[in-house]
Amino acid sequence: MASGDTGTAPFCGACGWDFVRVNTNNDIFCDSCGADLRRFLIIGLIPPLDLGAVPTDTDVTFSWTDNPEADSTEYQTQTDVDPWTDWAPAVSPIVLVGPPGTRFCIRVRSVLDGDPGPAAELCEHVDHVPATGADEVSGAEGTWTPAGATVPFEASLLVNGDVTITANPGTAWDEGSHMACQDASTCHWDGFTWAYGTNPPPPATGATAGAPGSFTPVPSTPPADFAAMAGIIADPLTLWTVGQSVQPADASDAYWDSAAWQVGVAPA
Repeated sequence: MASGDTGTAPFCGACGWDFVRVNTNNDIFCDSCGADLRRFLIIGLIPPLDLGAVPTDTDVTFSWTDNPEADSTEYQTQTDVDPWTDWAPAVSPIVLVGPPGTRFCIRVRSVLDGDPGPAAELCEHVDHVPATGADEVSGAEGTWTPAGATVPFEASLLVNGDVTITANPGTAWDEGSHMACQDASTCHWDGFTWAYGTNPPPPATGATAGAPGSFTPVPSTPPADFAAMAGIIADPLTLWTVGQSVQPADASDAYWDSAAWQVGVAPA
């Protein structure tokens, strides 16, 4: 056991040790609670000084000043999804690499005569970077790139061109494909620009008689109203029978009279 004052260490060590020499007596005070650590702890076991962190968008660099009265320094690390690593010899600085947003924590402690002291602890995140791309997942929610990037807050930022997001692929996305923003609003790439919502089915090109009938292909986006029925091919092309029709998106009715579309359902 190392020699020295063996009094009880103050609790301030549990919330982040640091110390500063403040007078000609070389007293050492805990920054957390102001206690004179020489009265509570063996000097060689006081944790390393000035533990700090500098994040970038690829890593976090942790650094400190070793306790000159310790024999060595040890460290361990942790992320949000991993347990603490085993204690290992430490040399400042330590660089921990991860994708944007990764939270790294580190503990460092002094060792004297084979005995470890209490640990200083600090956590920091790898810097976030804004999303610059959007990869389609056919028929489902896509993924933002690069991995771990900050997602746009709302779809209007893309639709209005306030942020630049490159769609992949650059052709019109499949039915159901979309991107979700932080506020849960959605948008999709229509082959030319960003548009609100989930990519809809292709426009209908045909209409099959029924009561009511259906638009083809299946699935497809119905015409908005009767005026938009122009160009829709009727099936059959003969006069539809009594009560048959199809319904555009506005829930009106239209039927084929063997020559043109008419408003309503086929009469007797």
